[in-house]
Amino acid sequence: MTIKIEVLSKDNGSIIDVTQSNNIHLVKESIVKIDIDYNDVASITRQGDAAIITLKSGETITVDNFFTMPVNSNYLVFEHDNKLYWAEFTDAQGNIFTDLIRYHPLDSSLVGATGGGGVFAGIWPWALGAVAIGGGVAIASNNSNSKDSAPTTSDTTAPDKPQITAFDGKVLQGKTEPNAVVNVKDTAGNLLGSAIADSNGNVSINFQPPLTEGKIVDVTAVDQSGNISDKIQTSVPDSTSPQMTSAVVNAAGDIILGFNEALDPNANINPAKFIVVVDGKVVLPAEYSVSINGQQIEIKLDNKIYAGQDVQVIYTDTNPNVNDSTGVIQDIAGNDANGFSTNNLIGGLVNSSTQTPPA
Repeated sequence: MTIKIEVLSKDNGSIIDVTQSNNIHLVKESIVKIDIDYNDVASITRQGDAAIITLKSGETITVDNFFTMPVNSNYLVFEHDNKLYWAEFTDAQGNIFTDLIRYHPLDSSLVGATGGGGVFAGIWPWALGAVAIGGGVAIASNNSNSKDSAPTTSDTTAPDKPQITAFDGKVLQGKTEPNAVVNVKDTAGNLLGSAIADSNGNVSINFQPPLTEGKIVDVTAVDQSGNISDKIQTSVPDSTSPQMTSAVVNAAGDIILGFNEALDPNANINPAKFIVVVDGKVVLPAEYSVSINGQQIEIKLDNKIYAGQDVQVIYTDTNPNVNDSTGVIQDIAGNDANGFSTNNLIGGLVNSSTQTPPA
């Protein structure tokens, strides 16, 4: 079953997210409007900090972080007979009712449409819009002649794709329609972060914990009428230096250095960046060549290393914080490797050469 779910800010009724995902992640105090009749709900339970809505069809909807905020900060809203109802399923202490769910109609006094500052005061403009947007969904009102219940003209134009100006996995900064909500989701549709743009359209979203390098995310903008922009897809950039993780002399008597990620094959590493020491003697750079193969660097010596010889390799980069400098070890993203010594590896450089000196 495809179910439309709207997440609104409890403060001002701004739309935080519109989704058809069965996994909702709350980032602030919210009202979650689920586009199904409350008679289709079998139960609402708690699992950790999540509210689990089980439908009579057996399908479940998970609302993460529902219970991480102060007691009764978040609300679930359903439909019935062309009206909206909020579900009361916890007591004043946040304990789940075991025997029932109480459904209360959203009327003008409850949402504070007359300025009374009710529990749902911030969502009254959205509630009026639901009449036009939701295909006949209306708000139960104590006064059917109230001017507050007049439907408003809806905006059906989606905003442009948001622009991303900076993104490092900790913070995303961008530009969008003024006062629009920008959502960042993973490829499975789970909300990772959200923020409302200011009056100039500038937006900044913090991620805690930071997103991992390489993680692919979808970024959309949602205007105040619930229109969603096309997504822009991006990934967390790689900003970490490659690390040497292994060092061996292979059977042929050459040195192989292993790294934790693929290296730039076009780096054209300067052999003079290395100091190669064999049995206490420094090998001149002119006597070996350096090449890159995936996550490995091969140092091929004119005079092969024999079995049993002691070998050390030291690498230096005089400007390790300046990426894309020439002649140095870099990953694919252009991050320079810091200086290293094979002596700092546990076990040092392992000599597996099968070469023997001439008789």
